[in-house]
Amino acid sequence: MGLWRRGEAARCLTAEGQVLCHTGYPLDDEDRQDMAALQRRFGLELLPEQTQGLPT
Repeated sequence: MGLWRRGEAARCLTAEGQVLCHTGYPLDDEDRQDMAALQRRFGLELLPEQTQGLPT
């Protein structure tokens, strides 16, 4: 799967790659919401710090 921009294919991170890139720093509410959306859409397992503050 890729993104097309101006008629050219652009490389995108996988959903798993997005989850891995959201580690090692304090996540804000928007980051946590993004992680929750990836979890819902792709059934990914998130790390504990990525789910803090999210409804269970």
